Amino acid sequence: MTLKTNKNRGIKKKRYLIPLALIVALIAFRLYLPILVKDNVNKVLADIPGYYGQVEDIDISLIRGAYVINGMYLNKVNAKTQIPFLKFPKTDISIEWKSLLKGHIVSEILMTDPEII
Repeated sequence: MTLKTNKNRGIKKKRYLIPLALIVALIAFRLYLPILVKDNVNKVLADIPGYYGQVEDIDISLIRGAYVINGMYLNKVNAKTQIPFLKFPKTDISIEWKSLLKGHIVSEILMTDPEII
């Protein structure tokens, strides 16, 4: 009888271990997501021919379906100099979940003090 109870304890531990590991992995991915997106956006901005751009920070809100881009700029590259072209200190982009579930993409973009030079 003691062998059976020890076996049941092992099964009960495994039953909680897998969901707990999954939750920890999802939280770790959520914490790493803004860094991953920022690096990808910076790579895309750097690969635009004749221009160089960068983003300082990206904040992601999954529940709201939005992200905020802080400190984005795009400069035109001439020989050895960079001429400022676009500067967006803060951009808030959100997607409407209700429309997305219906198969439509509806988005709202709010820019704070954008500059086009």
